[in-house]
Amino acid sequence: MNSSQRPQIKTRFAPSPTGRLHLGGLRTALFSYLLAKQGGGEFHLRIEDTDLDRFDPEATADIISSLKWAGLSWQEPILYQSKRLPLYRDYADQLMAADHAYRCFCSKERLASLREKNPHQGYDGFCRRLTSEEIQSRISSGLPYVMRLKLPQEGIITITDKIMGPISYPASQLSDAIIVKSDGFPTYHLAHMVDDHLTGITHVLRGQEWLSTYPLHHFIGRALSFTLPEYIHLPLITSAEGGKLSKRNQSVSVREFRQQGYLPESLINFLVLLGWSYDDKTSFFSLKELEGIFSTRGLSKSHAQFALDKLNHFNNHYIQKLSSEEFLSLVHDKAADLYVGQQAEALDQIVLLYQSRLHHLGELREHLAFYLNDEVNYTQVLKAMPFDLAGLEARLELLVACLSEVSWNKKEITGELKAIAKSRNHKMFDLMMPLRMAVTASMESPSILDIALGLGQHRTLNRLQSLLTSLPH
Repeated sequence: MNSSQRPQIKTRFAPSPTGRLHLGGLRTALFSYLLAKQGGGEFHLRIEDTDLDRFDPEATADIISSLKWAGLSWQEPILYQSKRLPLYRDYADQLMAADHAYRCFCSKERLASLREKNPHQGYDGFCRRLTSEEIQSRISSGLPYVMRLKLPQEGIITITDKIMGPISYPASQLSDAIIVKSDGFPTYHLAHMVDDHLTGITHVLRGQEWLSTYPLHHFIGRALSFTLPEYIHLPLITSAEGGKLSKRNQSVSVREFRQQGYLPESLINFLVLLGWSYDDKTSFFSLKELEGIFSTRGLSKSHAQFALDKLNHFNNHYIQKLSSEEFLSLVHDKAADLYVGQQAEALDQIVLLYQSRLHHLGELREHLAFYLNDEVNYTQVLKAMPFDLAGLEARLELLVACLSEVSWNKKEITGELKAIAKSRNHKMFDLMMPLRMAVTASMESPSILDIALGLGQHRTLNRLQSLLTSLPH
């Protein structure tokens, strides 16, 4: 069969709007998007908004905004499950009619008691044994009920995952899951199976935490005579300590990384390598490149560890690739508060000096503290200085005398400092380091002459005097 005869690949990303989009969700969306694009197919977005108890009204907008920011586009329109409730009820009724589901009238108190007695055992199947008369009596008396799957109680259910291969589950270990809640809303188990079938989804990518529910979904699909999609359960993203990545141990929402000034290119590049690889030597990929080379053959079974230093490495790489205009535009957009009360042109000069050093824009405030605040604390830098106090004092006095008279341009300043260094048998380091210490209260910075030029002659001289005053005597 040639490529034109192959069935079109259709994937989807189907988040529940119960919170902001997290890194694991964006990676699932990315892999789903790339699989569809690589196969010339369609990528769909579905909002599974049927969990009223956990629904967050701001989450949907965050999900859509974050996906757009990351560069992922989808086949319109977006599907909202809350607008399709009668459809799910029809399929639930089909399962009931075929004796693959039943009404459960158990109260919350009874279910809580079951969990308390045996936390590891699911529902005990009490209501599946009710007679038709008992069921009708409960309905007539107005008792609320849910619909549960009527799973087989004996034998083995074998499923096949693209990454994990065949997996077998004893039927005795499975619990009759709820497919329609008492409020009439479907659960994930039923709704997503119906939607995947009706929209022709061919491949479902989701986290390995869903493997335990795969037999339920397999049962529903077979009971409704659906053609099942191929399932690909992705390795989990773990914390640096090896546990599940969560808000308790790591910032996990895409929004947080956006606010800190991470670029979409870096987050996409970082996430695609958590559980997938192309070869042993290529690390940097654009989204466009990934659309052409992504393959499920590169997916791993092993969990992928989130490493912030690696993400920072990627982000620094992409920040350095920005033109000066692009970088300043990004800074003005993401860190506009830094410019309040400042001369924008002068601050831009300083900001550009730090472009190659940034892991994310959130670091700018710390780097620019010396510029934004006139009160500078020299305690730490004096502890680490490479001079004795007398030597530092003498060098600072030389700098004050030189920089008070010189024209404030780089050529003139450099010439004067070189002449002084030569006449005193100093190295340029002997003058540049005290200048750096005075201006930035640090022993590390970009070109200190460029920083001093941006700071201005008056403020630079004030810093030199401040450090002189701070020297212990």
